[in-house]
Amino acid sequence: MDMVDSTGLPRLSQVRGKTEDSAEGVVDLRRGRTGGFDEEIGQTARRSRPARSGFARPSGRQAWKSWFKDFFSGLRSGLKNFSALLADAVNLILLLLIYIFAVGLTSIFAKMVGKKFMNTKAPKVSPQTYWVDVDASLYENPNNFYRQF
Repeated sequence: MDMVDSTGLPRLSQVRGKTEDSAEGVVDLRRGRTGGFDEEIGQTARRSRPARSGFARPSGRQAWKSWFKDFFSGLRSGLKNFSALLADAVNLILLLLIYIFAVGLTSIFAKMVGKKFMNTKAPKVSPQTYWVDVDASLYENPNNFYRQF
């Protein structure tokens, strides 16, 4: 059966069928059913060592080293997490205070003086344009743009 149609591309149904066959073979291999695969390629199944039920516990000096290592690694990770939480709390408090004093006091002072930082009021009559006129005498001499500050 030809797997390529007249356009030169593989037929989707045949590709899908081959993929499903391959997937079933992989599942069988994972479950330990070789289905004659080993015999086809001339190999015999290898026997592996039986898995250990657990590791032997260290004794004496090894046990103390292991206990200290576990204790101090746990202590280190705990202190690391605590310091991260402490840093977050301190940053929150400091930045909140800076915002309240810097932005809040600036806003209160500007309202007392009557300063408007943004022109937010709409004009009474709808203008043709919202561009703001500037003094044209600034543009007559280009040296006005050098060393502005």
